[in-house]
This record gives sequence, C-alpha cells and structure tokens, in this order.
Amino acid sequence: MFKNILLISSIAISALAATQQTGTCVSQYGSDSFKSPYDSCNTCKCDSSGQLDCTKNSCPPIESTKEEKYQECVSKYGTGSFLSPKDGCNLCSCRTNGIMACSKMICPK
Repeated sequence: MFKNILLISSIAISALAATQQTGTCVSQYGSDSFKSPYDSCNTCKCDSSGQLDCTKNSCPPIESTKEEKYQECVSKYGTGSFLSPKDGCNLCSCRTNGIMACSKMICPK
C-alpha cells in the first residue's frame, strides 16, 4: 500500500511539474500557434511538457542589402586592397555594391 501511495504521489508531482512548465511557456508565448521566435517561416506552440514545439520548414535565405554586404566585406578585409581569400595571389577590394572585386591573374602553382 505504501508503494501505491508513493507511486501516486510521484505521478501527481510529475503532472504538477509538467503543468508548471507548460504554464511558463503559455504565459510567455500564449496557448495558440505563433510565429517562431527563431525565424519568420515556422510556427510554434507550447507542448504538454512546456517546451516549444515548432515546425521545421526550410526557410529561404534572408537577402542582405548591398550596404550590409559591403559593411561585412569591409569588416572582414578592410577598405583597401587585400589578397584574394580564394587563391592568395590576386588582389581584391570591397565594392560599394556589396560585391568583392578581384584581379584575374593566373596564379603560380
């Protein structure tokens, strides 16, 4: 009988813990489906264990603006000329249109 009471108590405690976790998720995100907090193309809902249950659709890549691409290039390679990261012998520079422009010499092997 003691084992049964212990078993019932542990089941009740587990159910209470799951309810509290679910409550935390629901209080943060609501009880309906919502846009994923990680991307803009999936939806999520709080599952019975209080975890986010999200769809796993493949999202299209986010297109960077030319200015963002230019700033990324400059932060990586600087504003002047630099050796090509592809072959190490051609000179490249970051263009304001976001494209890296490089010379096209044949590199020695």
